[in-house]
Amino acid sequence: MKHCIMCKEQHRREVVMNGLEAMDLIEEKYLEEALGKKYRRKPAVVYWGARFAMVAAAAAVFAIAFTGVVNCFPVTAYAMSRMGFLGGLAKAVTFDKSMRSCLEKEYAQYVGEKKTAADGNVSEIHCMVVDASRISIFFQTDVPENGRISYGTNGQIEDKTVFDVELQEGLAEYEYTSMMVNTDVEHLYEYRMDFMDKKIPEKLGFRVNFYEVEEDGGEKLTSHSDYILYPDTRYAKVVETYQVNKSFSVEGQKITIECLEIYPTQAKLLLHSDKKNTARLNDISVALYDDKGRKYEQNRNGTVGTYEENGNLAAKWYESSYFTDTDSITAVIDSVEMIPGDKRYGMISLKNQSIENMPEGVSIKEMKQEKNGQLKIELNVPAMDNKWISIMQWDYIGKEKAEDDDVNFVVSGKGMTGEGEREDSIISEHETDGVIVGKEFLTGKNPSFDETHYIPDYSEGDYQAEWLYAPETKLDTPVTVKIK
Repeated sequence: MKHCIMCKEQHRREVVMNGLEAMDLIEEKYLEEALGKKYRRKPAVVYWGARFAMVAAAAAVFAIAFTGVVNCFPVTAYAMSRMGFLGGLAKAVTFDKSMRSCLEKEYAQYVGEKKTAADGNVSEIHCMVVDASRISIFFQTDVPENGRISYGTNGQIEDKTVFDVELQEGLAEYEYTSMMVNTDVEHLYEYRMDFMDKKIPEKLGFRVNFYEVEEDGGEKLTSHSDYILYPDTRYAKVVETYQVNKSFSVEGQKITIECLEIYPTQAKLLLHSDKKNTARLNDISVALYDDKGRKYEQNRNGTVGTYEENGNLAAKWYESSYFTDTDSITAVIDSVEMIPGDKRYGMISLKNQSIENMPEGVSIKEMKQEKNGQLKIELNVPAMDNKWISIMQWDYIGKEKAEDDDVNFVVSGKGMTGEGEREDSIISEHETDGVIVGKEFLTGKNPSFDETHYIPDYSEGDYQAEWLYAPETKLDTPVTVKIK
C-alpha cells in the first residue's frame, strides 16, 4: 500500500529555552562538516522545563564530543549516552539492534512533548529517529493499544480505554509503509514509517486517538491529542552506498547484487534477476557478515523487502552496520525460494476438487460452493523457514461479465495452528504494491498455516490461481559475494 505526505509549507519550529539555545548554536557550527559523514544530528525540538536548564547546559559539552566521535566504539558511545535521556530509552529497544545503536549514539531528534486529552488520557512523544529510509516516533501512554484489551477471570473486559494512532497530513508524495512496534518497556511504543525513495516529509501531523471500550467489545472515540512534528530533512543525506554489480547463478537462474545502501537505522541490499531467467525469485536467504565476524540479520519488523514489477525479489532490508567499526562486508547466500515459470499459475476446478501446479507442501483442506454461490477454498501449508506468507491469489480469466464488481476481487484470511506453549517465533510477511512488510509473532511448536479464499459467483473453468508460495531449497555450496 502506498502512503504519501505532501509538505508545501516550509516551516521550522524554534524553541528558545534557558541553556539549550546555546547548545543548538554550537551544534550548528559543526553541522555542515558532519553532513555526508557519520554524525549525531542536533535536536530540532526540545521541551524540557526550566528546572533542567543546568543539566541541559552541561549536556552541551558532551554534544560537541558526540559530533566528533559518533563513529567511536559502541561501548564508549553507550557509556557516554548514559549521561542523557536516550541511554535509558536505548535499553528498552533490545528487539532492534540498529535502532538501539542509534539511540546509544544519540542519533535522535528530541521532541519531549506531553499532552492531556479532553477526557484526561495522557500521551507523550519522547523523540524521533530519522533517516532517508525511516522515521520512528517513540511515544508513551498508559492506555493499552487498540486490539490488545485484557479480560478478567470472570470474562469481563478489564481495559475500559484503548488507543490507536493516525497521521493527519494529506497523502500525496512520499511512499512509505507503517506499523506499530512494541518495545521492552510497558506502554512505550514505536510508530515506524519505512520510506522507499530516500525522501522524508518536513512536517507530520501525528494524532493519538482514545476510545472507550463498551460492554460488547465495541469502541467509541472519546478524545484525541494532536502533535505537529518536523523531521529534519537533512537526515535524508545520511546514507552510504557501496556499488557491487556482481552476478552469480543459483538453480540455473542468474541474479545480480547491484549495491548495498547503509542507513543508520537499516541497510538495503538491491538485487536484480536476469530477464532470461525462467523462474520467479520469490525469496533468497542472504546473510551479511563483517570483518569482525558480526552477522547482520534481516529485518523482522517493518519493511523486509520489495518486489520488481515482474514479481521478482528486488531488495532485502537488514540491520545496519552504520555505527560499527567495520572495514568489509560479505554476503553469503545459502538458500532460495523460486517458482518455475510454467508452475506459477494453475486452473481452479471445483468439479475435480483440485488446483493445478500446487507447490510442494500445499494441500487443500476444503473446497466447496456455498449457498450464495461463492466458492470457499481453504489451503494449508507447513511453516517454511520460520516464515508465514501468502500462499496464493486468484484471478478471473473467463469471458467479460457485465457489471461484475467481483472480477479480480480477492478476499483471504489466515489462521495459525501450533502445538505446545509459545516457544518459537514466526515472521508473518505480506506484500502490497511490491512492498513486503513483516512482523514477528510467538507461536507453538511445529506451526502450520491455513489460508481461506472466497470466490464470489464461481463458475467452472473461469478462475486460476497465482502461486505466491515456494518451498525453500538449500544450496549444496553457499555462494559468497564480497560487497565492501
